[in-house]
Amino acid sequence: MINNKFFLVFFLFVTSVNAQYSKDYILQFSNKLELNESTIDSILTSIPKKDSLYAKAAHNFSFYHYKMKNYELAIKYGLLELDVLDKNELFNNDYTNILYNLGRYYYFKNQYNKAIGFYSKAIKTNIYQSKIAQSYCQIGECYFKKGDYYNSSDYFKKGIKLLEKHGEKISVISQCIRYADNCNKTNTKSAMISGLVYLKKADSLVPLSRYKKIKNYKKLLYNTFGNFYSSDWLYDFEKAKTYYNKSITICNSLNDNRFKSNVLMNKGELYAKAKSDSSLFFLNKSLDINNDDFKFRVLENLSNYYYKKKQYKLSAENSKKSIINNLFFEDSNFLIDISTNEILKAKDKRSLIQALFELLKSYYYLYKNNNQKEYLKDLVKTSLFAEKVVKTLVNESKNSRTKFLWRSEVSSIYNLAIEASNLLNDKASLYYFNEANKAFLLQQSIIQNSGLLELPETILAKEQALKNIILSIEKSKVNNDLTVNQREALFDAKNKYEAFKDSIFEIYPYIKESILDTSPVSYTSFKEEIKKDEAYLHFSINKMSEQQASLSLLFSTNLKVTNFLVNLTKHDLEQIAIYKSFLLKPLQSSVDLNLFKKAAQHVFKLFFPDDILKELKGKHLYIIPDVKYENFPFESLVVSDKLNDYLIHYLDVSYAYSFTFLTNNNNYRKVTDSSVSVFAPVDFSLLNLNNLSSSYDEAVGVSSILNAKLYLKNKATKANFIKELATSNVIHLSTHATSNSTPKIYFSDTSIDLSDLYVYKSNLDLVVLSACETNIGETKVGEGTLNLSRGFFTSGTKSVVSSLWNVNDKSSSFIMESFYKELKAGKTKSKALNNAKRDYLSKHSLSELSPYYWSSFILIGDTNTINLNSFNYLLISVLILLFMLIIIFLKKRG
Repeated sequence: MINNKFFLVFFLFVTSVNAQYSKDYILQFSNKLELNESTIDSILTSIPKKDSLYAKAAHNFSFYHYKMKNYELAIKYGLLELDVLDKNELFNNDYTNILYNLGRYYYFKNQYNKAIGFYSKAIKTNIYQSKIAQSYCQIGECYFKKGDYYNSSDYFKKGIKLLEKHGEKISVISQCIRYADNCNKTNTKSAMISGLVYLKKADSLVPLSRYKKIKNYKKLLYNTFGNFYSSDWLYDFEKAKTYYNKSITICNSLNDNRFKSNVLMNKGELYAKAKSDSSLFFLNKSLDINNDDFKFRVLENLSNYYYKKKQYKLSAENSKKSIINNLFFEDSNFLIDISTNEILKAKDKRSLIQALFELLKSYYYLYKNNNQKEYLKDLVKTSLFAEKVVKTLVNESKNSRTKFLWRSEVSSIYNLAIEASNLLNDKASLYYFNEANKAFLLQQSIIQNSGLLELPETILAKEQALKNIILSIEKSKVNNDLTVNQREALFDAKNKYEAFKDSIFEIYPYIKESILDTSPVSYTSFKEEIKKDEAYLHFSINKMSEQQASLSLLFSTNLKVTNFLVNLTKHDLEQIAIYKSFLLKPLQSSVDLNLFKKAAQHVFKLFFPDDILKELKGKHLYIIPDVKYENFPFESLVVSDKLNDYLIHYLDVSYAYSFTFLTNNNNYRKVTDSSVSVFAPVDFSLLNLNNLSSSYDEAVGVSSILNAKLYLKNKATKANFIKELATSNVIHLSTHATSNSTPKIYFSDTSIDLSDLYVYKSNLDLVVLSACETNIGETKVGEGTLNLSRGFFTSGTKSVVSSLWNVNDKSSSFIMESFYKELKAGKTKSKALNNAKRDYLSKHSLSELSPYYWSSFILIGDTNTINLNSFNYLLISVLILLFMLIIIFLKKRG
């Protein structure tokens, strides 16, 4: 029996559900009556028909619990409304609105992926355009919270554009400020300039807005302006200070101490940048009135302040407090097994990483000052914690630029951890951090491509088609920019591709799991895998300042692992620079030769201390370099004062991004034939490039050695290359190449660049890039160089021979022909290339012995032998089979 109180509530509710203020009625009567879950369920059960009236009731109760911040019940009744609208096919504004609201409720529960799902459904309804615009912006907000700043940027811009057409001015102002905040987190010059444009847009709309509480947005706007003029890219102390003061004035008029504490903190950061002790005053004042929302930022800035004052204990204490507050932790021991959800709930991911880095630097100098190894142990443990945070943020990011951003952030942490592990003589940790600091994203791409190869051809074809659409839009840039319509098309194409990938991962979850599980091969497995004739050199350079740097070395053989820590002086760094500069030209005078020898020998002693070469002599040395030294040919280091006593005379050298990369890349295989394809366009008149007449002879020579398919002149087209990419075992390219921000290889008709290689799949065992600077490109800190070599590895290539500088035609042809003869004779790829270089040195003299001529080509990746004699092997197989059949026939007759 339902009591009178219930009937009263129900009557008021039913008579008001269609009224303009029905939500307010519920809120009004909820003050008199308890609208708990049981009561609401009884009311809804009493509504006889689940139609629009029922949906309206569920909607209003959902909104009531949203106002009460009971998001679980808000979601429950929101889903009831959605279910009724779905079943009755009531696809109207209410339908879009409840999808949007459910997105909001999940957002407030920090369940950002679910929120994005509902916002995306709201967008797909294509009803209620202002809500669709807001949904785009809210997806941007979700990606901001997840730390995927570049993806966030794309959604904000899309949403703001729609809001300008369909929304209120105050909504445009609000979202322009949020977009600018996101640009500030991205913290690149282009992002800051773009953010400033949107801030000025918001500022121009403020006088036009009729919103009564516009002051609430002006305080945000002025504070964000201050942040922009406080940044390194747009730094203007006076402008930043003026905007902060304007924001504080508004906060005072609104009696808003909560936001005022944030502005004071930003002002303190500004004064710290100006090296003013007033910074401490503003930071402490912010802390005094802080209500916990921005406390982590204040503490992070205090940590930075004390670090600069060399008060490392105070810096460490404030860093810890910042991390704890940022993560909502209560325990001062934050080095726990943190979950993905706890990381995603962090108030500010960028601030979290910065606080962790400040803490690690403080530990480092506390050790330096006190020589207590406990600080180093804390540094290593904290680095592992930071790695887990960054790995989560990378895996949660969909945009590759955001992934690179986070890899850059963690690289400095890895460098500190490497040095600390070396000082502790902890070889396992030294190996681990070296491996973790290199080519993580490349390995994830390789693992993903390997998993996709196992899928049905129809799925692979659709995946390829979607990638081709993205590529074709990106290729349509004019003056390196896209039109508005092209940007819209690119945005939609990328979303379709991501949605398709998500559907693949849902059906084949093991692919995503293997990507998320990307981690270094264990130290134990690494040592077990080292062969008797192999050695590995991991090295990393940790540069704490212009005057202070250290070189960590880890040499590994099957018998022992040896580590060194070399403190690099300014003179050491100068000698490294001199060595590299002399590689780029012939040594034509005795002065140049002596300067080069002095520098090359000096560098050799840095990298090969304490007679370590004796243990490596005669072995094959895999060099796993610091990412900033990927274009550093070790084979041309000078061992002694003897004439032309290069390192190449003592051992074979090849290169790898990491041991884990070698392992993962070698697992990415499909069976191919042993065909070889040689490309030499020779004539580049269609592309306004100089002709390469010498490439004709090189290509013909290589083709005759290997019995290869030869694509010369107008047959050396992009289309033929793409065809052979999927079927050939070896491709040799003798052509032009560029190494700017968009590395390219040129054919007779057009070019292929890095983005093409990321799209197409290859089965190459080896690609040889006999062109200029094919291993040069944009260096991404913590990941590596974005060059043509990396592009081929991403596509599925097993090993690459590439060049470090503009190669000499004559020496290049000599080395290439010698290399292929060695390969055909059954030598490993590494032995073949090293022998070819040694062969060159033995047959040339004077300035032709300069490393410029012979050390440009390096081998990266797999070093094993390669099958180049498919016809002979096939013939032998047929003869063996024929012989066996004859034996069987004779036995039967007998």
